[in-house]
Amino acid sequence: MGVPDHGSFYWHFANRDALVEAMLARWESRHTSEVIAEVSSVPDRVTAQRIAYIASVLRSSGFADEEAARRAQLAYTAYLGHLQLRHTAPGRIIDDAAYRELVLAALLTEESA
Repeated sequence: MGVPDHGSFYWHFANRDALVEAMLARWESRHTSEVIAEVSSVPDRVTAQRIAYIASVLRSSGFADEEAARRAQLAYTAYLGHLQLRHTAPGRIIDDAAYRELVLAALLTEESA
């Protein structure tokens, strides 16, 4: 009837434990390792897209391509550092209008590079 008999089961696996181990290894590979491999490049793509967007805004503000790319990387780096500080030292970070104006001025003023 298409159902393997007890003998063919042991042809592929030494015992029930070997079958369970093989099933778990296949499940881990298909549903864990492959998924991790598939999504591992997402942060790189997101970072690249964010930096490209910031660079496009800077280019539309009049910066040359190379300068816009440098400032975009600086802006994104500052953003990540700011997030890290907010997480690790929330009571010690300055985050007011004057700070935000200073950051914008540093990124948008020609002399700040």
